[in-house]
Amino acid sequence: MKWFCPRQRLTLALLGSLFLASSVAAGPRKEKIRDEGEAEEFMKELDVRYSQECNLEMVARWDYMVDVLDNEKEKAANEASVRYLDFRGEAALNASKFDYGSFESIDLYRKFRFLSKQGVGALDVTDLNEYKTRQSRMENIYSTAVICDYHEPSKCDLTLDPDVELIMATSEDWEELRYFWDQWREMTGKLMREDFIKYVELSNKAAVIDGFSDASDYWLNSYTVDGREAASYEGANPVTQDQFRVMLDQVWQEVSTKLYKKLHSWVRWKMSEVYPEHVDLKGAMPANILGNMWAQDWVNIADRVMPFKEFPTYDVSESMVKNGWDIRQIFESAQDFFQSIGLFPMTKTFWDESVINQTEWGKVMMCHASAEDFCLGPEGEDFRIKMCTEVNMEDLVTVHHEMGHIEYFMAYRNQPHVFRDSANPGFHEAIGDLIALSVSTPSHLENVLHLTPGGEVKPGTSSSSDYTDDEKRDLNFLMRMALEKIAFLPFGYLIDKFRWGVFDGSIPTEQMNAAWWKLREDFQGITPPGEPRGEEFFDAGAKFHVPANVPYIRYFVSFITQFRFHAHLCQVAGHEGPLHTCDIYSNTDAGAVLRKALERGFSEPWPVVLKDLGGSPDMDSEAIISYFDPLIRFLDDELAKAGQCIGWGEDCVKSSAKMLPQKDPTTTESIDEGSSAASTSASTTVTEDSTIVSTSASTIVTEDSTSTIVTEDSTVTSTSAPTTVKEDSTVTSTSAPTTVSSTSAPSTTLPSYSSTVTGSTGEPVTDDPSSEEDAKLRMKEMDESMTEYVQASVLADWNYETSLTEENKNYSIDAWVTVNKNFNEYYESTINYFDYSTFNSSDLKRQFELQKNLGVAALPKEDLQKLTDIVSSMLTTLSKRVCPVTNSDCSKEDDGIGLYELEAKMTNDSETYNNLKYYWLEWRKVSKELLDDYKEYITLQNEVANLNGFNNSGLLWIEPYTDEEYTSDDFISDIAELWNKTKPFYARLRAYVLYKLKDKYHDEITTEDLIPAHILGDMYGENWESLYDLVAPNNDTQLPNITNVLEEKLGNVVNMTRVVEEFFTDIGFKPMTDKFWNNSTLEQQGDMVCQPSAWDFYDVPYEDFDPQVKGDFRIKMCAKMTQEDFIVLHHEMAHVKYMMAYSSRGDKEVMPIVFRDGANPAFHEALSKAIGLSASNPEYLKYVADKLQEPEGYTDHSVVMDNKTLENYLMKVALSKIPALPFAYILDSWRWDVFIDNNTNPDYNKRWWKLRIAEQGIAPPTKRFPNSEFDVGSKYDVAVSMPYIWRFVAQILQFQIHHRLSEMIECEDDINCEIWKYKDAGQNLSTLMNPGRSRRWQSVLEDFLGPDTGVDPDALINYFKPLDDFLMDYIKTNNINVTWDPNQIDKYMDKEREEISAIVPIIVGAVLACMVLVVIIAYFIGQKKQKKKQKALESQVESGGHTNMGMEMQESKKDDSSDSEEEKEEKEEKEEEEEKETDNERF
Repeated sequence: MKWFCPRQRLTLALLGSLFLASSVAAGPRKEKIRDEGEAEEFMKELDVRYSQECNLEMVARWDYMVDVLDNEKEKAANEASVRYLDFRGEAALNASKFDYGSFESIDLYRKFRFLSKQGVGALDVTDLNEYKTRQSRMENIYSTAVICDYHEPSKCDLTLDPDVELIMATSEDWEELRYFWDQWREMTGKLMREDFIKYVELSNKAAVIDGFSDASDYWLNSYTVDGREAASYEGANPVTQDQFRVMLDQVWQEVSTKLYKKLHSWVRWKMSEVYPEHVDLKGAMPANILGNMWAQDWVNIADRVMPFKEFPTYDVSESMVKNGWDIRQIFESAQDFFQSIGLFPMTKTFWDESVINQTEWGKVMMCHASAEDFCLGPEGEDFRIKMCTEVNMEDLVTVHHEMGHIEYFMAYRNQPHVFRDSANPGFHEAIGDLIALSVSTPSHLENVLHLTPGGEVKPGTSSSSDYTDDEKRDLNFLMRMALEKIAFLPFGYLIDKFRWGVFDGSIPTEQMNAAWWKLREDFQGITPPGEPRGEEFFDAGAKFHVPANVPYIRYFVSFITQFRFHAHLCQVAGHEGPLHTCDIYSNTDAGAVLRKALERGFSEPWPVVLKDLGGSPDMDSEAIISYFDPLIRFLDDELAKAGQCIGWGEDCVKSSAKMLPQKDPTTTESIDEGSSAASTSASTTVTEDSTIVSTSASTIVTEDSTSTIVTEDSTVTSTSAPTTVKEDSTVTSTSAPTTVSSTSAPSTTLPSYSSTVTGSTGEPVTDDPSSEEDAKLRMKEMDESMTEYVQASVLADWNYETSLTEENKNYSIDAWVTVNKNFNEYYESTINYFDYSTFNSSDLKRQFELQKNLGVAALPKEDLQKLTDIVSSMLTTLSKRVCPVTNSDCSKEDDGIGLYELEAKMTNDSETYNNLKYYWLEWRKVSKELLDDYKEYITLQNEVANLNGFNNSGLLWIEPYTDEEYTSDDFISDIAELWNKTKPFYARLRAYVLYKLKDKYHDEITTEDLIPAHILGDMYGENWESLYDLVAPNNDTQLPNITNVLEEKLGNVVNMTRVVEEFFTDIGFKPMTDKFWNNSTLEQQGDMVCQPSAWDFYDVPYEDFDPQVKGDFRIKMCAKMTQEDFIVLHHEMAHVKYMMAYSSRGDKEVMPIVFRDGANPAFHEALSKAIGLSASNPEYLKYVADKLQEPEGYTDHSVVMDNKTLENYLMKVALSKIPALPFAYILDSWRWDVFIDNNTNPDYNKRWWKLRIAEQGIAPPTKRFPNSEFDVGSKYDVAVSMPYIWRFVAQILQFQIHHRLSEMIECEDDINCEIWKYKDAGQNLSTLMNPGRSRRWQSVLEDFLGPDTGVDPDALINYFKPLDDFLMDYIKTNNINVTWDPNQIDKYMDKEREEISAIVPIIVGAVLACMVLVVIIAYFIGQKKQKKKQKALESQVESGGHTNMGMEMQESKKDDSSDSEEEKEEKEEKEEEEEKETDNERF
């Protein structure tokens, strides 16, 4: 299954060189050539020469490949390869002399982009010769390897193909299979290990010369699409090497989860019946029993794993032999297929020169099937296949595959040489396999080829009645296809993943074999038979493509895209029915689409061709999953019925989380919808700059957000609030006694309480509630049992966060459901049962006290469900997207941007003032939608607090900081005092930043003394570090950046992490455990949560006297080789060191799980941040860089930062830490206030901005509404009910820890204290770390800081004194106002809009109608009166002009004047009432 592309082939040994005669080679030119006409002429000449040189090389190579024992032919092939590679190198060098980026022709641009890469031809003659010698030797070792027979040891002439492969395919003898498996690796890979290492070195050297970081990037260059290409071709998007890797990983994760792991579990189950002593039903499978030397496909064991063995397996090998098929007929049948759809017949040269029958050929040849293009271009007809063909179905399929390559060669032969290639290397592999998908269908085998599968039985004879006979035949067919196609995928992926790792250094050469088998186990679920393989072996070299230097990812790409091609061509062909039944034989419409795509060759970017041939430019798993859908459903049903776990290793631990020792066997399999429980200690997972520790709060995480709690600034935690799980498994955070917790906080399903207290066995508790001894035993049992549950659940969290699949998410949810259900039972039988107030043991008493609150689990079922739904609704709202400023009327679903993208835009200093304002306001439009939910949330949260014995939820949140000696009032008072002491320094920093911002934005800032909230480089105004370039005190002084040194000297993230470890070992900490190095995920592996985090798996305690301990602690991070991530690694490793410190007491005693956490919610982060102060120190960074650059001759020396560097450094630190103080303070102050208020006053937004203006000196960019807007809800922590005051405490405490450590090692000052050089520093820190949560945090802090000490800001203020001095001087010099008016809230509040009822418009309309009617009637009445008046006047004239009008008026006046004022008012009111009544009667 291999195709050689001569343009890319780098094989035999090199000698000599060739100078390419061309217009560019005549002499040196200082400037690159921009003449496009000259470039066209150069390329025409080069095309002719390429065809000539390629043909010469191919002829010599062919002669050697079909006669490998002829030394003269090997020599001739070497010489031809030398000539061709030299030619290619010279051609690339000459091509690079053109400034092709300026060419208008995209076609010409692409030719130069790819031809200007020299490959190994870039090496000098000495290196090139060694490269070819090493590579040729590896290939020769592989091609000539022979093995002694297992049964006849003296017979030592067995070759891989056909001898050994036949044995591996047919034998069921474990020892025989293991023998041949071992021997092949002895005779191949083991012998080429040193050659491979040198080959890697030289390949990397060539790649670097070509402008690549290493050979892996060079290998992937053919899959890239650059920006110009993407802009020039419709349907093409840019694709870098890294993006392509991510694309591959996403596809693999989808297929692995949806199908491969299920297939693996099925095969393992069936093979355990064949090898019961060697197959573990929960583990990986031995590599020797799967019918193939490399376990790369499992077709040869089909008869042992078929679902319905009495039905055919659709292996037609027997029928082929029975019907008299020969090798020629196999090839003719393949030709017939291609011709039937309108493609090409094979040429005369093909039939004359191909070697397809080794027996007839009579010479030792490279039997690995390959198709060859002899490079003759438009006039050429020389295309050949070499193959040691056998008459069987496997070779029938292989012949179609190889002939697919020939069809591709013939289709694109009219292209220039550079474009005579597939759109990407995987497409070449896919075309033959695409046809094989039709050939393999039962209808094609039977109706076209007249081949009958063996094992046919009469309909209705199957023992299973769940499936019809047709369904059974289909499932057998699909199983056979899956054994070929799906089983291959992880192998197709990992071979190059392994080589990429060796190339880029992430896999050290001294650990190659261990890395190889880790990949095989992780991706394939395959292990070596017997003992682990040592580093003397090189088992990857036992696969042909490794010594032959053939990139392998093309096969993985092929196996994915061939199903995409098949699905689209079947659609074109008008196929109806399941995809797996489609056969495009004789359909010329489908053939026309295929031919058009093939003829384009490499002339257009591959996503464009994929769109035309596959219907979509995206490489995804949709088609392959659709093809196997019936099999997937079958596997789901059958594996579930049989109780088989899906996956292996940790997967099976996940799936068995619900099967751990249960306390009530009758309820562990399913949970009542009305059940309720509190959580136990959650997994300790701490994220970068984000440990959120236990509070009594209820943090709720819904199904939409999975069981992972992630704040918008990526802080992750569990709280002490109980987690809840809805009927639909929606998860919410927990009231775990553990304080620092997993990003996947425990979920809780709450079982209903019975009136009888039961123990862990389900039997009634009979212990004495006042017996301390009984309580101690039961607490020990609870701790040990709950640790087991938590271990499994933490692992479930880890698997989800490192592989974001729906399946892993559900495992995580289920695991925590089990944890919390069992904790609830223990709560009733232990925590709530014993009267621990009288216990003498303070340790035991504290264990009870830390687990006494149920949190939200105390809510009635209906309220609990309501609270869960509310938080779920708020989280869903915050997942909404907003339109970009450039497309404000966008479809938000398609073109909108989410929170993380918004935050990135807010930190972008190139965004304009108004753009930043736009994004700020758009996100607040989203948060406004939370308001109604939040009001209900407050009511329910306070109900939670009341049920747990607190007046409001704010007090519940503060509870982890308090005890009998230190009340909530003490804590709140202390926090206020801490802020008041630090506020002056903040005010000066704020004034300076405002001054600089006004300098940037000028008149756009209309506030006098407040900073508009949207221009601080952060969505919330709590971290201003992105403003550093604007406000740095000394622009002429740069802070050190050692990224380049890290990249150059360390090469990969693992090595960088080991340098970080040296920081900790140098200050006296023990090294990281083996499990840390084996299990941590330090770089991105597919779709995962990239937020850095540290994890405690509650495994074996760290033993002081055993450096090779077994404790399982890990870091998860998508680290890059940057200074920033180097510092972050220090932060995360500090968390791990804390976890390790409190995991045990003394040498062997395990710390109870409830104590395995920071002393209070702020401690974990404070300690890690204190370490971070050293890790980010410019002098430490210089120290690291110097050591890396001069590892041998490094001389230690102490250096004190100069003033300019010091001021810049302190400014950068201050911007990231100081603004967070008021923000954290007011965020929880606001929430404490609204909890107390309990929805009495609706002005949430006004109160929020009143605090922000008063404490932060920050104003909204526009007026805000006091009641109807909800700006505080834009902060993710509000929606997820995450307390925030721990951040305030940690920001201050870190400087105290750092200061005290400096004192202990007798540094002169805190900033220039080189802590990393003092062995005693770690021992001093252990005083703070070892107790964990087993003692009051105040006493732990006093042990470290000294007696009568608490949290105090003096250390922070002193640390920043040099910066503060600079600020005061600058403020004085520039006459800057430091203060601001804190009482400006009304200026920034808009008048609340009145809500108009839906009925109001109706009423208004009716009133207006009435008014119109009144006017009309009044008009007519007036007209009538006017007529009467006219008649009266006429009568008066007739009578002499006298009327009674004057008299009547006088009488009226007389009567009025005689009334009192009060009587007049009464009279007027009466008249008005009468008029109203009259009006009512009228209308």
